Amino acid sequence: MVVSYDIACKYHIHFIDRATHPDWPLITTQEAKKINDKEVEIIWLVPKFHLAAHIEGCADKFSFNWTKNVGRTCGELVETNWASLNLLATSTREMGFGHRRDTLIDAQNDWNWRKATREGEWHSVCRTVNGIDEVSVPSKSKAESISRDNSYSGETTADTYES
Repeated sequence: MVVSYDIACKYHIHFIDRATHPDWPLITTQEAKKINDKEVEIIWLVPKFHLAAHIEGCADKFSFNWTKNVGRTCGELVETNWASLNLLATSTREMGFGHRRDTLIDAQNDWNWRKATREGEWHSVCRTVNGIDEVSVPSKSKAESISRDNSYSGETTADTYES
């Protein structure tokens, strides 16, 4: 398991103690045992953007660049869903361990599903014609243009809600 965290170089030191703290457990005792027994290996890495601010020894030990099986990952993408997860804070703070964990996992799975299903819709298509770079952005899909009452209006959902 790869953990990408801005201060992974320090956070990993007492991770099991923090994650199994009785007042706010993040993992179960069975999961902690698997980590301690090396059944589950945790690889701690610092995202590339934050790595430049770390000391040289830290930069080498916690770099995505020197780690096998992570490809050319930057490690910053996990932060993109924080804004939506922050909205759950007031709802989840009084939940029990299992309910809180299920709610957060559901929210993260929803984020991943939405990201995966919209992956090709907004990326720019770049090409070079006669030495000049051209960038075109695909238009919105028909599904995104369907208004709240499921009728196709030809306008974007945002435009439908504003009118």
